[in-house]
Amino acid sequence: MRHLLALALLSGSPVLAQPQTLNRAVQAPAGALTLDCAGRSVTVAGGGNTLSLQGVCDFVNVTGSGNVITLEGARALQFLGNDNRVTWTKRPRYVFTNARTTGNTAEQAR
Repeated sequence: MRHLLALALLSGSPVLAQPQTLNRAVQAPAGALTLDCAGRSVTVAGGGNTLSLQGVCDFVNVTGSGNVITLEGARALQFLGNDNRVTWTKRPRYVFTNARTTGNTAEQAR
């Protein structure tokens, strides 16, 4: 079974700056990916992938399902998908969940 991981990284610059985007697609079981998102926003879409985000991100938006994400830190974390697991080193300032999502967990890494 193939799983797709789509990422968009946007610069944390003011609105006047042109955002930089990065889109990647990977297949599981080679779905493990490490990215440096320091100061940028990240959207994770797709399922069944393992992702490590290094640096303190601006906004992390998880729209996919069944992903395992290790996060160094973020200003904000939002879940729009289901059954995702996020662990962090530095707690995000804001954590948002949608009432229609289920099975998401976010906790301090041990």
